[in-house]
Amino acid sequence: MRLHVTTKLAIQAAIAVALAAIIGHYFAETHTYWAMLVAMFVLSQSWAESIKKSLQRIGMTVCGAVVGSLLFFVVPHVLLWEIVCVLIATFFTVYYLGNSYSWSMFFTTILVVFIFAILHDWTFVLFKARIAETFVGAIIAIITAALVFPIRIEEDVKQTIPDLLTAVEQSITDVFSILIAQQKPKKILIHQSLDLYKLFYQLREKYQLMNYEHLFTKTPRKKIKKIMLNLDIALHYLTSVIEIMPKLENFMLTDELRENLQAMQQIMLINLSCLQQQIEMQRVSDEVSSINDVLTVIQNESCNLLRQNCDKGDWINFYAVIFYLKRFNEAIVGFYRENV
Repeated sequence: MRLHVTTKLAIQAAIAVALAAIIGHYFAETHTYWAMLVAMFVLSQSWAESIKKSLQRIGMTVCGAVVGSLLFFVVPHVLLWEIVCVLIATFFTVYYLGNSYSWSMFFTTILVVFIFAILHDWTFVLFKARIAETFVGAIIAIITAALVFPIRIEEDVKQTIPDLLTAVEQSITDVFSILIAQQKPKKILIHQSLDLYKLFYQLREKYQLMNYEHLFTKTPRKKIKKIMLNLDIALHYLTSVIEIMPKLENFMLTDELRENLQAMQQIMLINLSCLQQQIEMQRVSDEVSSINDVLTVIQNESCNLLRQNCDKGDWINFYAVIFYLKRFNEAIVGFYRENV
């Protein structure tokens, strides 16, 4: 039986808190609850996110403790002023809670400083304990997330790339269908540009999170950067095609142009299929190839029609579409060959 992500997260949190409590008891620490709370709250949906939040928590706790301590010695030790500092720190803690985890933790630490100032006092001993317990809790969370039901962001990435390439393949099919049939672009095609980039940005966010996992693995980062760069370039050319498509209105294709467009479409779909098989680590059934031969025929035929009494604007747009499709195919082929 496969456990749900939230169930795995709950088990991780319970184990992390228990470990923090045991370590605190063993070393007779008086502020073990800080480590326990940190270990529980920095755990996230994936190991990479847990690492990211742990590093942010450590860094901003140190900054917040330093700034809070300086304020503690600067602000007059009067209850009214300390309450004002608590109110300000609470406001910014909640304000940044949904926008910036780092800044929220920064103001949380300042809040802790002045809560202790009101209840008792803030000392250098508490300063060291706050930082040390935060560090212990964060390390426990990272280790627990890595060993207990580890949730790797790489698995999500492996699912997102095929989804993106499937959407790209559908867009290519729609583009050629409209070109060959000389139809007006469908509304769904116009929205595909935004949908493609939405998928790409989701993929990029996951790749950025993967960098935290790679701090503890041997996966080469350069390979990941190349993948993202090639995908970004390919999508740039494809979205350029989609944006130009609505400008094509009054142009007539010859039978030769239609045949070559169909050949061009077939080559590009085969290349995309090869790339997807390669990424999914399947046996590649075909070979990637260039569209230069077909493209030369299309360009020559387009130039001949342009010299006739055809609408120059439409044929220039058509030529631009072909140019961007060529660049798109080059990016896909380059992407494939870099990973061979």
